[in-house]
Amino acid sequence: MHILTFCAQCLTEYGVPNMTCFEAKILPDDGACKITCDKGHSTVIIVQDEKFEILAGMAARDIAEDSYRSSVLNFTASLERLYEFFIRLIFRAKKLDDLKVDRLWRQIRKQSERQFGAFMTLYLTETGEPYVPLPDSQTALRNRVAHDGLICSRSEALEYGQAVWDCAWQIIKVVRADKYAEAARSMMHERLEVRLRHARQDGLRHGTTSVYHPFHYELMARDPSLENFVRQLIDRPSDQEIAAMFK
Repeated sequence: MHILTFCAQCLTEYGVPNMTCFEAKILPDDGACKITCDKGHSTVIIVQDEKFEILAGMAARDIAEDSYRSSVLNFTASLERLYEFFIRLIFRAKKLDDLKVDRLWRQIRKQSERQFGAFMTLYLTETGEPYVPLPDSQTALRNRVAHDGLICSRSEALEYGQAVWDCAWQIIKVVRADKYAEAARSMMHERLEVRLRHARQDGLRHGTTSVYHPFHYELMARDPSLENFVRQLIDRPSDQEIAAMFK
């Protein structure tokens, strides 16, 4: 996935963006992109979004760009990271020690079924309602893509992505509740601090950006259609196209 980067030093010095240094950079796993503009300034651009949000954005972009198999894999990873986010958020809200939570996670992080079981139990405890998982047909499709090398169609990728969207909406409605707001803010602050670590060590200015993804609460509440979101992606210019406008 590409993100649109800019020079934070130019913005600070001149009060306006340096349009000539707009660039679409491939997003690294740590969510921090280092760039050098035409004036020699080095800047780190930090992506603010959670990992599950970034992966959902990648999955939707995959459908828009006809990479249907990749979309299924990215939606799968997004949902699994959303389970982890939910578990960590609830434990943070309950003020459990982070070191103990990390110790628990290390025991299950390579076993997706155990992660899912932990999530299902905690979801029922928190909401009083059982979580509705992916339909068996979509689980079967995921397994065929992941393990049998199935090259799925656009309609299959959209149907799978919509099923993941439906699952994610159950969780996102819960985590946006007021009682989790403080825990969510503290987790976001820690995430940004981790991504800023190298910038601070090198004494670099930084800026922040966000990925356009289908798991925004407001978007999900307004329009429950993944296909509509993908259509919007196709209609809007990509970050590479936007960067090229200023070259």
